[in-house]
Amino acid sequence: MDKVFNIKLNEYVVHLLPTVLRKTRMVHWLLCQIKPLQELYTKFMALRAEALYKIEHTPQVYSMVNVLNDAFDVGQRRIRIADGVYKSPVYFYEPEETAPVHFYEPAEEKPIYFYEPEELELLDVDFVVLLPQDINLTDAEMIRLRALVDFYRSPDKTYEIRYNDE
Repeated sequence: MDKVFNIKLNEYVVHLLPTVLRKTRMVHWLLCQIKPLQELYTKFMALRAEALYKIEHTPQVYSMVNVLNDAFDVGQRRIRIADGVYKSPVYFYEPEETAPVHFYEPAEEKPIYFYEPEELELLDVDFVVLLPQDINLTDAEMIRLRALVDFYRSPDKTYEIRYNDE
């Protein structure tokens, strides 16, 4: 299928020209005429390569790690993705439900903290993008990083970007 897109315009123009008219001046004039077409072809091939790259990569962790390392850490490939921290909510009964309310024994001294659902949404993330300390991203690069993660992640997943302490 790739053969369909490999067009050698310079050779094509020369081969379509009748043998009698294949003089240097005529060939150069025709090559000048197709110069805008060659520029469009180059832009098309770059766009095609970018589209194929996007198609080949998925929201899977290994694929996202490859994309981020290709964009920001080509040489050492140190960007990683780790699982997020989950805080499971504790259900407590309302007084109208007349159910027993025992959250912890005073002897245990382990208090249980209650979170509102809105607070849990802010605390929990599905995954964390870990950047090495010596990669200093500018604001524009950080926006590009967020855009890449937003493009490749599943819509229902939340994430956070942190610098790795290791």
